[in-house]
Amino acid sequence: HPIPHPPHPPPDPPAQKKPHVSLLHSYRQGWKSRHHHFMRYSDVKPKDERRPSLSDIASQKQILQKVNGWKIYHLRTQMENMATSEKEHSSKLTNLLETFEKKYDSNDREVNRVNELIKGNIQRNNVVQDQLLEAHGHLMKIFEHKNTVTDLITKNGNRRTIKKKDKY
Repeated sequence: HPIPHPPHPPPDPPAQKKPHVSLLHSYRQGWKSRHHHFMRYSDVKPKDERRPSLSDIASQKQILQKVNGWKIYHLRTQMENMATSEKEHSSKLTNLLETFEKKYDSNDREVNRVNELIKGNIQRNNVVQDQLLEAHGHLMKIFEHKNTVTDLITKNGNRRTIKKKDKY
């Protein structure tokens, strides 16, 4: 009989490297850096935005084209398109209401309910049309001041660019 060999000892665990100690890895930046710094909300005051002066506005590039208000004209045409579509829907609803009233018995409960819903939609359409016309009027009132605004801009424009133009 062969002699049994003693069992092999388990292999030594691999030598682990010592962790590299650094201050950089121990500091964790939280998302709220000012969270614990100030005691009250009143301690933190947002910076007030400075209103641009007239000379700042007048010295902007192509400011006179902005005064013409092409965006407002686009908005005006869109509002007019909405008003015409509301008018078309209103006329369609009135035609539908007239045919319903002629064709069906008004004593029927369901027909009466449909008629009331159509009348409500017509009324809502009319209110929307009135509001669109009112907003259109307010929008066009902006252009009442256009001449004074252009005068102010030309007076307070960037004087350096005017002087450069005069030299040449």
